Amino acid sequence: MSAFRKVVLCLSIVAGAVGCEDGRGRDAGLADAGLADAGVDRTYDYCATSTECSMEQTCFEIRTSATAGAACARECSSDAVCERNNGFPGACLNVDGLGGICFQQCEVASDCVSSSSCFDFTDADGFTDRVCLPERL
Repeated sequence: MSAFRKVVLCLSIVAGAVGCEDGRGRDAGLADAGLADAGVDRTYDYCATSTECSMEQTCFEIRTSATAGAACARECSSDAVCERNNGFPGACLNVDGLGGICFQQCEVASDCVSSSSCFDFTDADGFTDRVCLPERL
């Protein structure tokens, strides 16, 4: 048996309910809220609302049989638009048929940002990849 945990995930994402833009852009919201400097890349970081995420990203709440949390990510149609992080490429995975969401690929938990851990993830199309999933709501 592999040293890695194999977890078949049942995933739900709540996009708009987690936060929304005010029309001035997410970086302006970050600066106004004093949460981070405008222009700071929050890709794959923990978030409570979308105003904490970088431009073109949304705060997605992710619940699985193994973990639950929220993270900044962008919607995608291919791996090419997903950001690299910690030396690992991004992966565009189809979540519950809702469309593609970018995740960071990984080998072990320490490859992920501090609010995430590394899990095997099987997307809605049956494709399995090892990616960072958030562990904090």
